[in-house]
Amino acid sequence: MRYVLLTLTFSLFSGFSSPKQDATYDESVTWIKGKLEQFSYVKFNDYGRSRWELTTRYKYKLISSDECTFILDVDYSKTTQQNHSNNDVRTNTVVKFNLKDIKTVAYDVTTQGFIIKTYNDEKKIFINPDKSNTTVTNTYTIYVSDLGDLKGQPERFTKAFMHAVKLCGGGKEEKF
Repeated sequence: MRYVLLTLTFSLFSGFSSPKQDATYDESVTWIKGKLEQFSYVKFNDYGRSRWELTTRYKYKLISSDECTFILDVDYSKTTQQNHSNNDVRTNTVVKFNLKDIKTVAYDVTTQGFIIKTYNDEKKIFINPDKSNTTVTNTYTIYVSDLGDLKGQPERFTKAFMHAVKLCGGGKEEKF
């Protein structure tokens, strides 16, 4: 009898009650923003005897998420070192897209990044909008070599990102 009572009490308080409601758009965006700012990408290549080295870095920041439109600030730097002289290149890029236009977000181990794709390969991801060198594409990759506190769990970021996409009307399957 005591065992049955303990089991019943445990069942009531351990989550067998009604499921929690999904996160709101604002909660999802806040979580995505926090994780995204922890991410970093650093790749080092040493080309041996030529004494030529290349280091590539990416850092991301979500600067706006109003009305389901994400605007990312991407800090990119590349340092080449050859025969003890540095050649540093640093650029700041803005990436803008509406979540309703996104079909999938998936982590790819090979490229070490989250690949964002649009419906029907429509070019709706803007790189450097409002500038003379604007590029429009159907795919964008958020490169990541360090997932911060999500290390080994990239699917959590993908799930949260796709949740925000679906809340904005995106992420639907194509009919054909």
